[in-house]
Amino acid sequence: MKNYQNKAWLKGKYLDEKLSTLKIADLCGLRTHVTILDWLNRFKIKRRTLSEAKAIFHPRGMLGKHHSEETKKKIGRAFRGKKIGPFSDEHRRNISRAMKGKLIGDKNPHWNGGASFEPWGQEFTRELRKTIRECDKFKCQKCGRKERSRKHCVHHVDFNPRNNRPENLILLCRPCHVEVHRGEEDGRVEIKR
Repeated sequence: MKNYQNKAWLKGKYLDEKLSTLKIADLCGLRTHVTILDWLNRFKIKRRTLSEAKAIFHPRGMLGKHHSEETKKKIGRAFRGKKIGPFSDEHRRNISRAMKGKLIGDKNPHWNGGASFEPWGQEFTRELRKTIRECDKFKCQKCGRKERSRKHCVHHVDFNPRNNRPENLILLCRPCHVEVHRGEEDGRVEIKR
């Protein structure tokens, strides 16, 4: 019987001495650590998580260390020609599908009882704004400009953000919306549906 086939020996090396599967494989004269992983699974010895392994083998990571010039060149060659930066549209759609419904309302760690809707109130929803857009035929109610790729603003006629009744909401393009709010300060507002 080989050492790694002994549960007590393997458990001692892996859990008590905190050796990696690579080191245990090396001790046993194996060319790969896959055999050690197999025996850990057979004995139902709980494997370390990635964060546990990092804490043992790289307790401070790269903190205070620097890559050698040779390593920097290797990293550069490995990433040459690969796109780093904004995710592709397909990748963003996949993330969006995976996260759908998981961080809504009180499931979101930043949830604070609906106060994030302040000062507009919870009824000022995406659906309500969409309804107003449809009612106003996607046109600015002041200048008549059609909504294109950039959505128009849903404006509160009485300037009360808590009054979200449909008859108090109209669609304004951004320039008109800014102008109306400037007029509010000057006292010269003329918006009626």
